[in-house]
Amino acid sequence: MARRAFGSGPLTIILAMALAGQGGCAGHSMRQGSAKTRTMYNGYVEIEPITLSSLESKLDSLGCHEMAYQGESTSRCRYTEVQVPELNEPGIKIYPSGPVGMGPIAFWVTERKIWASKDLFGLPNPEDFKAAVRKDIEGIGNIVEIREATWTITKTADATNIVY
Repeated sequence: MARRAFGSGPLTIILAMALAGQGGCAGHSMRQGSAKTRTMYNGYVEIEPITLSSLESKLDSLGCHEMAYQGESTSRCRYTEVQVPELNEPGIKIYPSGPVGMGPIAFWVTERKIWASKDLFGLPNPEDFKAAVRKDIEGIGNIVEIREATWTITKTADATNIVY
């Protein structure tokens, strides 16, 4: 029986292409950098003013519940009132997909700002951070209105070696 040399099969070629950024990994964009390139962003954007009680009412009406909620729900979304340390303001920490997961899984909303930390695939690109925050807001029903001219990214760092 003839033996093939290791690394010559089609699976090896596909894997090599994926690692070199030529192919795709499930759910991850390879348009910038390799599969291992990640960037951590911290920043905020101003929103049209909203009271925290109004924000809580909107979240509740969408099926997003307080962290202590024990009833039945079709939504994993949870929130809790907190002091947002980076902004030194009271706010609401929102977990759009629930409080369990890897990496930054929540964002904060005050009466005038959204604060977020994002660990995203690719080289630094402020537009990727903005798109990820917009997606979070869309995920909770666009219940706040972003003031697009007010984006501030306070930190951008290589996240390749961050382990969650």
